[in-house]
Amino acid sequence: MNENDKLKKWINHNYLTKGDGRMITDKTKWDDKDYYYENFEDIMYDKIKEGIDLTEDELSELAAEYSIKEVEGGRGRWTVDTKSIVKLHDQYYAVNWQKGLTEMQPSMFYNQPYEVKKVEKMVPVTEWVPVKQDS
Repeated sequence: MNENDKLKKWINHNYLTKGDGRMITDKTKWDDKDYYYENFEDIMYDKIKEGIDLTEDELSELAAEYSIKEVEGGRGRWTVDTKSIVKLHDQYYAVNWQKGLTEMQPSMFYNQPYEVKKVEKMVPVTEWVPVKQDS
């Protein structure tokens, strides 16, 4: 294999062309701890794009370290429904989970991330203001 062929192979392996289905990371190295931690964000992106389920630890890491926004929903006695918005490679994903409200209540991750987009809405606000009285 000449140098030109090596370069082509490297480019094909290391660059993701939008929509072409190639992965950014080398799946055969995911079990290598050093490779895994050095490429965590890229591996998570590849897993989501390929439909490979993330583990509870991976979901927890995404929510804790890569969240750009958290939206809290229904609140129970021990947990609060939470949606973390995560940005990976200029795309946004939601991770729905239940945040434990006490040190004894663990957070729980049941669902896989799904792609989302930001939509801004104008919401009318109703205010009640005093009516001036003429005297």
